[in-house]
Amino acid sequence: MKLLILNQYAPPAQAPTSRLLDELRAFLVHQGHTVRIVSERAEYRGHHARTGSRLLRELKALAVIMWGALLAKPRPDIILALSSPPCLLVAAALVARIRRVGLAHWAMDLYPDLAIALGELPTSASNIFRTLMRWAYHRCAIIVALDDDMAAHLKKEYGIETKVISPWAAADLIPEVVQSPTQSIGATLAAQSWTWLYSGNLGRAHEWRPILIAQRELEARGLPIQLLFEGGGAMWMDAQRFAGELKLKNCRWCDYANETHSLQTVLASSVVIATQRREARGLLWPSKLARIIPMRKPLIWIGPTDGAIADAIRNRPETACFEPEQVPEIVAWIAALYKTSQASANLDSAARIWERQRLERCDQWELLLKNIASSRANTRPQSP
Repeated sequence: MKLLILNQYAPPAQAPTSRLLDELRAFLVHQGHTVRIVSERAEYRGHHARTGSRLLRELKALAVIMWGALLAKPRPDIILALSSPPCLLVAAALVARIRRVGLAHWAMDLYPDLAIALGELPTSASNIFRTLMRWAYHRCAIIVALDDDMAAHLKKEYGIETKVISPWAAADLIPEVVQSPTQSIGATLAAQSWTWLYSGNLGRAHEWRPILIAQRELEARGLPIQLLFEGGGAMWMDAQRFAGELKLKNCRWCDYANETHSLQTVLASSVVIATQRREARGLLWPSKLARIIPMRKPLIWIGPTDGAIADAIRNRPETACFEPEQVPEIVAWIAALYKTSQASANLDSAARIWERQRLERCDQWELLLKNIASSRANTRPQSP
């Protein structure tokens, strides 16, 4: 099987999707398949901070990827398109039609649905993008969603059936973390006091006000609990300004760290935070959860408590799920957890789970892709 993968980021970029693709590619190549990744080759961190129109940047990225896909050799049996840049699937569907090959889609997030839900697109533009995406979705031989909420949304809004394969964590980080001679600034700060940690992108789809308000209440109780943000994102500056308005004394901010240092910070923290606005339910999946869930690390989820994510983690030890409005309950849970002894994360156990998940989910992907290739084998016209 010859597979062509399209995504905005490709290895060695640190984007979560880039790492997933690298591991999927390695798995498929080991199974005897030919895999090529076509990307914009842009850096992940700081990409959206560059000057110039974001629309022009995204259009340029689409053009670069589409041109690379049209010229890619050998001719693929299947094109697998991810979700970034926006409307990549539309470009992939055009390439698949021109080259007369099968098309698969790995829906990492849903555009324009997420932008519409967050109020970032006018109605006229959203209707155009939804029409384009509807056309592209119905050109796919298979679509893979990240959880049941995403699958349900695609069924309701676009009338399409999907498979569900959750993301996995990169198990190759473990040797780097163990052997690393130094710690990141975030890990050092987290180790200095009892810390609850928000690590990663602080975008418009994520809750952050309840975290900061809860920290104010914890400080008002005189508890020596530190709140640490490590990352960046569209709401980073807004969150810092709000923290200043609340006059927080024990809130720290660190820039993005590489995956190894980010994991070190997680290990050094006492609690990890994951959040999502209700409007974003089923439209994206916080990638940090793939790494955190198998670890023996307390986890607090602030977002929809009736969704697929909350259902998946609710029975996990030392885990709590709260709606954003439940600040008193958040404060009480953090304060109670602070008073109990905490077991350190078991990296060896987590690594075994990560590796098992990687193999299981890559195997699922291989089966889906082989089925597409097999179903087209007798009907696909050959290139001269």
